[in-house]
Amino acid sequence: MRNKILILITFSVGCLSFSQIDESEAIESENSSSVNIRVKDTLLTFEATDWKDQFSPRRLKLMADPLTPTKATFLSAILPGLGQIYLGKYLWTPIIWGGLATSLYFYINNQNEYERFRNIYKRRLIGYTDDEYALLIPDDEQILRGMEFYQEYRDISAIFVALTYILNVIHANVAAHMLQFNIDENLTFTSSLQADSIQTGVSISIEF
Repeated sequence: MRNKILILITFSVGCLSFSQIDESEAIESENSSSVNIRVKDTLLTFEATDWKDQFSPRRLKLMADPLTPTKATFLSAILPGLGQIYLGKYLWTPIIWGGLATSLYFYINNQNEYERFRNIYKRRLIGYTDDEYALLIPDDEQILRGMEFYQEYRDISAIFVALTYILNVIHANVAAHMLQFNIDENLTFTSSLQADSIQTGVSISIEF
């Protein structure tokens, strides 16, 4: 009889301990479902000892010099693409030169054609009919329309030349200002994702 009582007591204690273990594991499991993920992003990677180590001495000098935008703008105004070279934006220089060269080519070509048709038209007005288009274009009005055609496209080409030049200057100025954009570590973007069995939320904060 005594042995039966001991066995019953042992069994009861074992069941109680097992239930307590299950309860503690359930609590731990519930707590473990709460995830707190914190993601910090900045304009630069600040894993280095000093963020300045990520740039060359020349770029750091450009970033520290308050006259960098003025110098870059002035250089691009003197020679298109020179301001981009000064800032280290080397890939933009051939693009600018290519745009200017193409626009200038069409401007010169249309200007030459306009002058040729104009000279032919003037000669025909005074009675000469020995020009190169005497047989191909005998009508004087067609010569006049040809002159006006090349004049119009010459003006369009001139507009493209001017736009390319202006955009070159603007790009140098904007690129210089962006080079000096505030990249201090205090300027950060922080997002936090919180998820648990009760609620899920996202918080975003910007620090200046």
